[in-house]
Amino acid sequence: MSKICTSIEQSKKLLELRLDPNTANMCYHFPELNRFPICVSWKDAAEDEKASSLPAWSIEALARLLPKNL
Repeated sequence: MSKICTSIEQSKKLLELRLDPNTANMCYHFPELNRFPICVSWKDAAEDEKASSLPAWSIEALARLLPKNL
């Protein structure tokens, strides 16, 4: 199965490196205890879900953050 966004560990590391969470286009939503987190599109997440979610980035979102002249 291919990944659609950064893992939870990768997302936490990007936040530690001070990547702006507003650049994320996905997020991990933690619906209930003892359930796996769900990776959803940021725009599809409800406001209350965003408050308790972890930002995540797709490859496209990360590529947009790279300098243009690499």
